[in-house]
Amino acid sequence: MNNKGNASILLVLLMAVLLTSLSYVIDIGLSYAQRIKLSNAVDSAVLASSRELKKSKTKVNEIAKKYLDINYKEEYNYEITIPDDLKSVEINANTKVNHYFSQVFGNSNSIVHVSAKAIIAPIKSIKNGVKPLAVKNFNFTYGDEIILKEGAGDGENGNYGALALGGNGASIFSNNLENGYDSTISIGDELLTEPGNIVSALNIIKNNINGDSSTFEDYSENSIRLWTVPLIDSFDIYGRDYVVVVGFAEFFVENIDIHAGKGEIGGRFIKYVINGDIDTSLNDKGLYGIKLVK
Repeated sequence: MNNKGNASILLVLLMAVLLTSLSYVIDIGLSYAQRIKLSNAVDSAVLASSRELKKSKTKVNEIAKKYLDINYKEEYNYEITIPDDLKSVEINANTKVNHYFSQVFGNSNSIVHVSAKAIIAPIKSIKNGVKPLAVKNFNFTYGDEIILKEGAGDGENGNYGALALGGNGASIFSNNLENGYDSTISIGDELLTEPGNIVSALNIIKNNINGDSSTFEDYSENSIRLWTVPLIDSFDIYGRDYVVVVGFAEFFVENIDIHAGKGEIGGRFIKYVINGDIDTSLNDKGLYGIKLVK
C-alpha cells in the first residue's frame, strides 16, 4: 500500500511538472509568434520609410507608422531614430503578449522587443531599368536643369548623349528609352555610345511623357518621368565608342522637344532612393540604394 501511495504522489508531482512545462512552452510559442509578426512589420517599415530619407523626417515617420499599422494589428509601442544626415532609419518596437496558461503560476504576460535598421548609400550597380542615356559627371544641386540628350548640332563628335545598351539601332534605343535596359549596369562598366540624333525613336516616349501630369514639385514613385541614367567622365570620343560609368543619377524629365530635325530631352536633377547594390565608400551622386543592416 505504501508503494502504491508513493507512486500516486510521484505521478501527481510529475503531472504538475509536465503541466507547468507545457504551459510555459505554449506561452513561449505565442510570444515567439508575435515576435516574428512584429519583426516582419518593423523590417517592412524601415525599408519603406528609408525610401523617403531624401525628402523629410516627417515623411519618413509617416511612412514608417503606415507600414507598422498595415503589417501589425496588435497594440504596440515604437521609437524611430533618424540621424540628421538622413542616411538611416532605425525602429525599436515592443508589444505586450498576454499569457493564457502560465498566468496560473503568476506570469500573466511578457514584453516582446524587436528592432531593425536600414541605411542608404550610393548605388554601385543597378539590375534593370536604366535609361540608354549618359550624362557627364559633375557636382549636381537639387533642381539643376540638365540636358539628357542633345539636339542635332549640339552634341560632341557625332554623339548626343545616347547609349547602345544591348545592341545598336533606333529600335533597340527606343525600347530601352521606354522600358529601361533589362540587364545590370555597374560602376566601371564600359558602355557603347549610340551616335546620331535618332529623332524617330523619341516619338513614342514623348507621347507617354506628355500623358503623365506629374510635376517636379509633385510626383509619385511610379511616375514615368523619373529616369535613372549612368554618369560618365567625358564624351571625348569620336563616333561609336566606349565610355566608362563612374556613377548613377536620377532625373525628373520635364520635356522632350522634337523640332527642325532635333530631338532634345531635358530634365532636373533629384535626390532619390531606388533598388540596387550599394557601396558606402563611393562619392555621393544623389542616387541611393537601401540595405537592411540590423
